[in-house]
Amino acid sequence: MHTIASLIAHEKSEFEKRTPEEVRALAVGLLGHNGMMISGSKSGYKPKQNIAVFNANVCTKELGKIWYGDIDITISSRQLEELAKALKQSVYVLSESHARFENETAPLFDYAVWWTDGVTSQVRYTDSYKLNRKKQWVST
Repeated sequence: MHTIASLIAHEKSEFEKRTPEEVRALAVGLLGHNGMMISGSKSGYKPKQNIAVFNANVCTKELGKIWYGDIDITISSRQLEELAKALKQSVYVLSESHARFENETAPLFDYAVWWTDGVTSQVRYTDSYKLNRKKQWVST
C-alpha cells in the first residue's frame, strides 16, 4: 500500500480530470486490494467494538462502486476521509446487498453504513450494530 501523503501529492486539481480507473487505483492505494479480507472468520473478528463491514462496497454517487472488500471502518476511517478529500466528493460504505446484485448499477446510498465528505463522517445505518447507553457502537 502507498502512504496517504504520496497518493495525495499526486492529486489532480479537479475531480473531473480523473478517469474512473484512476479513482479506483487511488482507492486501492489507500484501502488495499479489491476483495481484501480482514479476517478468515466473520464471527471471530476482533475487536468487537469496531465497525467492520464484510464484503463492503465503497461508492460515490458520481461513479458508483470504486472499491470492494472487507473493511474495518474504525481502523480505516482516516483513509476513507483522505479518499473523499482527494476526490472532492462524499464516499459511502455500503453493505454487500446494497451495492451488488440487483443494486450494482444503482447503489442504495440511503442505507450506507458510514459516509464521509472528508471533513465530517457519520455512521448512518446498520443492522449489525446498535448504540449502547454510552452512545458507543457495539455489535449485535
